[in-house]
Amino acid sequence: MGENSSFSKDKLNHIDKKIVWILGKIHIMLQWLIRQILKGSIRNILTINSLLKLLFLYSVTVLCIIVSYFDFSPGVFKKSSARKVAIYAVENRIGEHQAYIRTLRALKKLGFEYVGAAYDENLMNYISTRHFHIVAAYIINKICNPDVNITLTHHVTILPPGYNLIYLNVPDVLLYNLEGKFLKKYQHLENYDGYIDLYSFSNGDNKLLKEVLHNYDKDNVPIFTAYLAQDEQKFIAPESYNNMVITGSMWGCNRGSYRFQDALQKLAQDKLFIAYGQAYAFDYLGEAYKGNVDRYGPATEMLITLQRKEGIALVIHSLEHLLQGLPTSRFAEAIMSGSVMVVDNNSFIRKFFGDNVLYFDSFKGRDEIYEQLKSHIIWIRSHQKEASIMTKNAYDIFVKNLTLEIQLQKLMEQVDAFRASR
Repeated sequence: MGENSSFSKDKLNHIDKKIVWILGKIHIMLQWLIRQILKGSIRNILTINSLLKLLFLYSVTVLCIIVSYFDFSPGVFKKSSARKVAIYAVENRIGEHQAYIRTLRALKKLGFEYVGAAYDENLMNYISTRHFHIVAAYIINKICNPDVNITLTHHVTILPPGYNLIYLNVPDVLLYNLEGKFLKKYQHLENYDGYIDLYSFSNGDNKLLKEVLHNYDKDNVPIFTAYLAQDEQKFIAPESYNNMVITGSMWGCNRGSYRFQDALQKLAQDKLFIAYGQAYAFDYLGEAYKGNVDRYGPATEMLITLQRKEGIALVIHSLEHLLQGLPTSRFAEAIMSGSVMVVDNNSFIRKFFGDNVLYFDSFKGRDEIYEQLKSHIIWIRSHQKEASIMTKNAYDIFVKNLTLEIQLQKLMEQVDAFRASR
């Protein structure tokens, strides 16, 4: 659910239970229907009463999905000169869901009308519940008629009617197979009208993606460039510089290595480090692991607030991110929090932020990583004036170049230029 929805999490859970109950009723009626067909009792099936019941339950289910999962701007149903954009994401993954909420906020600031949905992946995995989500998306898009539909993550498997773009922001190993096509579980990606590619934004030409599209006979399909992660927030400097803090999860090689985990454990034993995020990634830290971010409040706010509270944010990329020069969205939250960012040698970060952040070599051994991180903490604590200048510079760079407000505007210009050329 986005911040513009009037439903709380408790109400959403209540609606989810209602949907499950309704689906159960439909399942019972379908079983009865099949039994009647097997008996040859067609007259018992084609009654006005039974058909009306099915129609009513079907309609209520679709309506519940629309009410519980979709967010709307006030004027999206009206005919106006304002641009209309549809946004789709998932709610089960914290990072992807936060990107969805931030995108809606940015669209509002830009004066765009929007409709959006953050789907429950579990409900999309079943044929029956997936069908109702597809119908709901079809109805909403036909009514709102957005100029473009932007799906923020490859985990969404529903394509509504209209002009569909998909944001690809993960390393290629997560998307493609050795035959130069999309992985089997992401075959829906071949059906998009255009691709928003983070690799192209970071590095220029993405030959691999072009090869994949060629294998689907999609050579003329556009590849747009953008970084869609964080909207602009007011700069608030930390009151003090305390512990180094990390948020999120630790999937992928390098940041999930034992040498890196051991280095963090040593920092935690020194009372210099704390972690918020997935238990599988940090529970070995003992008291230094503080639980999931949403334990302390809405994740949209807490991801930034908890980092600002400590003043020092650690950002670590997977090996795949580093080799391909791709940033994780966690760095954007660190910058927006006003914290000093300590980050590995990611070429994207160096390109944009230079010496306004502190770096460490994540390919070193445990002891060397530990010493690098510890020395950064000590330096920040003893050079708070210099540290505050670095954080403000990094913030200004991000606001000038990388906020959702700027990136969405530039993306729309690219889309307009391409569609005008057709």
